[in-house]
Amino acid sequence: MVRIILTGYTDVDALVEAINCGQVYRYVTKPWGNEELLLTVKRALEHYETNKKRHDLQLANERLIARIRNIQVLATLDGEVELAPMDSIA
Repeated sequence: MVRIILTGYTDVDALVEAINCGQVYRYVTKPWGNEELLLTVKRALEHYETNKKRHDLQLANERLIARIRNIQVLATLDGEVELAPMDSIA
């Protein structure tokens, strides 16, 4: 989720608190131009998509590391292969 605040509110302390508590991507104050707003939304979408891809890759990496560890355990139990330490993979 990406949050954007559009505001005409001038209380800076309240605005800063809203940004800090709500993980706001960007705030846009009045008067805003259509081009500025469009660009902000476009960049926010790119930001969201990039973070989503990074998160998905992290999950896939964690699953692969778990599979490698399982394979190492099985190979060790069989006594067939001596594998490199897991530290060299992760």
